[in-house]
Amino acid sequence: MERSHRKCIAASVGGHLFLFLILVFGSAFLNRSSEPDNLPKLKFIPSILVDEMVAGGGGNPKLPQSDETPTGGAANPVPTAPPLPAAEPAPTKPPEPTPPPASKPT
Repeated sequence: MERSHRKCIAASVGGHLFLFLILVFGSAFLNRSSEPDNLPKLKFIPSILVDEMVAGGGGNPKLPQSDETPTGGAANPVPTAPPLPAAEPAPTKPPEPTPPPASKPT
């Protein structure tokens, strides 16, 4: 084995040994926290419960239905604007006929 081969092998072994030592002793300097993160707890409410509360109705079903407000007056409908008439398209001109090509004199 030549002298340069021995130097390369020694450098390779030394580099790998250095990486191994970094792996072993470097883990000793990692920050280990024994306390968990202080994150707030999430409150999970299933959507089926929310949907039932919103769409489940409520009140007494035996009460008569009426259009009157609780004060006894008729409910005031909100006035709406009349629909706008549809815009008519602008009239278009028919295309002008093109004159026939002139014949060449012979």
